[in-house]
Amino acid sequence: MVAPAVGATIWLWMLEPQFGVVNYLLVAAGLVATPVAWLGEPGPAFAAVTAVEVWRGVPFVMLLLAGLQTIPLEQYEAASIDGASAWQRFRFVTLPNLGYLLVVASTLDTINVVRHYDIIGVMTGGGPAGATEALPALLYNTAFRANRFGEAAAIGVLLLLMVLAFAVVYLRVTRIGRPEVAR
Repeated sequence: MVAPAVGATIWLWMLEPQFGVVNYLLVAAGLVATPVAWLGEPGPAFAAVTAVEVWRGVPFVMLLLAGLQTIPLEQYEAASIDGASAWQRFRFVTLPNLGYLLVVASTLDTINVVRHYDIIGVMTGGGPAGATEALPALLYNTAFRANRFGEAAAIGVLLLLMVLAFAVVYLRVTRIGRPEVAR
C-alpha cells in the first residue's frame, strides 16, 4: 500500500525524460531512439497518468480473483455435462456468481477515480494543455490557480452529484437479494 501522492512522485521520477528508468530501458532495448517527454506532451501525459491510475487500482480489483475462487466447481461440471460451451459457462455460471462483486468493485473504484486529485496534481497539475485535467484537477485549478471560487463551487457540486449517482447505484445493487428489514 502506497499513498497515491507518494506513488505518483515515484512514477514522476521514473518517467523523467533525461534520467528516468523508463526512458533508459526503452532506449537500451532499442524501442525508442530518443527519450520520450512522458509528461511534457498531451498524448503521452494522458497515457502516463492513466497507467499510474490503473497501477494504483489493480490491487482493489484483484478482489475479483478471490471471487473467482469462491465459485463452486460443481456448477462448472454441471454446465459441462449439460453441454455448455466455454462462453455459456462464463455467461451462465461465472458472471452470475461474480455479478455482485463486479458491481461493488467497479462502483467503488469509479468513485475512487472520480475523487482522486493527488496523482494528477503531483504528476502534471492538469497539463500539458489540459490533457490530464479531470474534474478534481479542474476544480483545484479553477479555485486555487485561477482564483474563480464560484466556478469551482459549481464544479464541486457537479462532482458531488456524480459521486452520489454512483453511490446510489452501489446501494441499490447491494440491497438486491437481501430481505427487507421491518421498520
